[in-house]
Amino acid sequence: MKNKFMILLGLIVILSISACTQDKDTVIGVDDPSPAEETKTLEIEDVQEPEEDMALELEEESEATTPSPGADSSIKWPEDFMSSAPKLQGEIALVKEEGPNKRYIELKDIAYDDAINYVDSIKEAGFTQNYNEDINANIVKYKAMDSKKNLIVFIWKKDITKVELIKAN
Repeated sequence: MKNKFMILLGLIVILSISACTQDKDTVIGVDDPSPAEETKTLEIEDVQEPEEDMALELEEESEATTPSPGADSSIKWPEDFMSSAPKLQGEIALVKEEGPNKRYIELKDIAYDDAINYVDSIKEAGFTQNYNEDINANIVKYKAMDSKKNLIVFIWKKDITKVELIKAN
């Protein structure tokens, strides 16, 4: 009985090792001479900033979208959604609604000084709890909650400005 168990265990180990060491091409039948490059690509893709990931998710999974109007100024800041969040003055390119608790706003042509001033106005509005701030010449990021646990995420780059408003449940 013990010998049969040892033989069975040995076969399992051998099959496991051979399955793990088989070439990818023989397993799935695809000519891919560089599986290591694919792994490298996945690692690079995984290294994204969290705010960008959040924005991408909002863009991909949006339930309602207000299209970009070009010169039309009909897109308005969602003041009624989270009145405690200060309004950023500028041309609003996009407002997305993701469920009852999230809004994503994209603005065009916001100057660096205006971004810095907006961070100050966010702080003055009470968004100072659990904050995260990163400010340099190329990027302005500020993320914080207010006393009601509402969250605001502000990201400014030379070519795009994003504001995310997330209400507490």
